[in-house]
Amino acid sequence: MKLNQIANSVLALTLTGVGMATSMPSPSEAAPFCQCTQYAANRFGLRGFPHAGDWNDGFLQRNGLRQVAARPGTIVVMERSFPGSNTRFGHVGIVESINSRGQITVRGSNQYVGTRLVTEAGCSNVRSTVFGTSINGRRDISFWAR
Repeated sequence: MKLNQIANSVLALTLTGVGMATSMPSPSEAAPFCQCTQYAANRFGLRGFPHAGDWNDGFLQRNGLRQVAARPGTIVVMERSFPGSNTRFGHVGIVESINSRGQITVRGSNQYVGTRLVTEAGCSNVRSTVFGTSINGRRDISFWAR
């Protein structure tokens, strides 16, 4: 059997044997791949948001949030200079935990390492990631709550 015949046979078996038509959601029902800002905005009901690094430049304050000490459940805003954030846009997420060394675990979208991906708050690419840099004494990270 030729290679392309084998490939076509495998494809046919896969499509008929898995029952894809009944087990997979339609594209309109599937949750989208989100940027970090979309996930955090969905969790807190925010609209019209800027790039992540600009969230603490009046956007959060206008939406009724105030800067607080780091704690689980708060929005974390990482400026472009914070290690592990995007150097062009920054990063936002939700604090899950803080360890004794001041390292935070952040739940968010568009994070490339961490736990397995889950669908949450309308986003299909959510995971928890430990950021190895201590937040202690840093001015390029902030935390926000209502």
